[in-house]
Parts: sequence; structure tokens; C-alpha cells
Amino acid sequence: AAHFRQAPTAEPAVNAVMEAIARAIGGGFELQRGKCVVELRPAGHDKGDALRSFMARAPFLGRLPLAIGDDLTDEKMFEAANELGGSSVRIGVDRRATAARGSIASPSDLRAWLGLVAA
Repeated sequence: AAHFRQAPTAEPAVNAVMEAIARAIGGGFELQRGKCVVELRPAGHDKGDALRSFMARAPFLGRLPLAIGDDLTDEKMFEAANELGGSSVRIGVDRRATAARGSIASPSDLRAWLGLVAA
């Protein structure tokens, strides 16, 4: 994934580089665009598939996932976490529809919450 959130004017250059990488590695991969990000992923697969794969193997087998994300590219992961009996949290306050079961306002709020949970 190539993020350009801190440099939004770099979007055309990031897109060009990621498109060149996708062409160079050939078929079997595709680009997915999100909020200030371009991801290269195996064709026909998404973050939900990746989460299901992790959760089917040690050391994750038998555990419940917690999926946290802030982008459209995370929605399939939220769906998978929910289906597997876990939890899903979207970071941000936008009003778009989401599969996430919870939300938290900002990355700093997430870090504070994780600090409380880990204590």
C-alpha cells in the first residue's frame, strides 16, 4: 500500500508508480484505491480474505479477531471480523455506511483506548 495522506498533491505520482508496479509484476494482482491510498493486492482477494486466512491458522485459530481501519478498503475486513464472531471498529467520524460495529473518532483516541485495554 502507498499512502499519500500527508502529501495529497502526490496522488498522480503515487498512482503512476503503483500502476507501473502492477504492470511489472504481471497478472494476478490488482490495484485498489481508497482514501489517500493505493493498494496492490492479489486479484480476487481482499482484506476479508486475508483475515479469514490468518484466523484459520495458529496462533490465531480459535481466537476472535478485532479489525480496526479507517478506509473503504477495510470494509471487507470488518465484514469478516463480524462473521467470525469478533469486533470491528472504524476510525473517523464520516457518515458513510460501514460494516464496522463500532467507531472511534481519531487515531489518538484509538491509541488511548488501546493503552487502557492493554493496562
